[in-house]
Amino acid sequence: MLASERRNYIIQKLNEFGSVRVNEIARGLQVSTETVRKDLSALEKEGLLRKEFGGAVATFSQGGERPVELRSMSMRTEKEWIARTALSLLPADGVVFVDSGSTLLSFAKIIPYCPRLTFITNSIPAMAPLVSSRNVAYLLGGEFNEITQSTTGFWASQNISSLDIDVAFLGNSGCAFRTGPCVKQSNDAQLKQDIIRHSKKVVVMFDHSKMSTNAICQYTTWDQIHVIITDVPLEPSLLEQIPATTEILISEPAPPF
Repeated sequence: MLASERRNYIIQKLNEFGSVRVNEIARGLQVSTETVRKDLSALEKEGLLRKEFGGAVATFSQGGERPVELRSMSMRTEKEWIARTALSLLPADGVVFVDSGSTLLSFAKIIPYCPRLTFITNSIPAMAPLVSSRNVAYLLGGEFNEITQSTTGFWASQNISSLDIDVAFLGNSGCAFRTGPCVKQSNDAQLKQDIIRHSKKVVVMFDHSKMSTNAICQYTTWDQIHVIITDVPLEPSLLEQIPATTEILISEPAPPF
């Protein structure tokens, strides 16, 4: 097993339980405890956990927003599938908004050079891949959130008010038993509402784990979403909330080489 696979397993356990024990991880991965300790040390250097005697604890509060680096390691493969599907929705020309969040970061990393598109994002991590692909990209100004690595607030909303967005790609922190996508922070919800008001087409991207979790701030209703992209068929309790006018795309694994 590769080191990246072991560390992704550790992160998933942290996401689920908030802490991990060296002996339990070693048994689950069938590796030595010394290998697990090295993995924990590497993850601690990245700021994704804090080592304690016999194990480690997450550096985020349970129920709060997790650092984007941590979220990027969870459901990584599924997020990559979703990102590839989203590429088909890029317009031939115009203005595209790319939201903050780990799924949207996966998307930004694979967006090719699109000379007739202008990209706008509030995600600091998304700017690097967008610019490295030689795309024209603008970062929204605003209040910086260290956890989400994004900008929100009054100045960001003011910037959006002058925009005419052709396609907006947005994230979702959880939607179980809700009538629309949700996020964990009110300023993030406000920004997404502003983006929707200034967008011709709205796409929401999320992996299947968001179908069984919830978040406090619902930022819109499903009838305001044009396309949903996820990695498995929607659960019946969620599907009944989705109007027929909303297109649902189920991502698929990349074809073998």
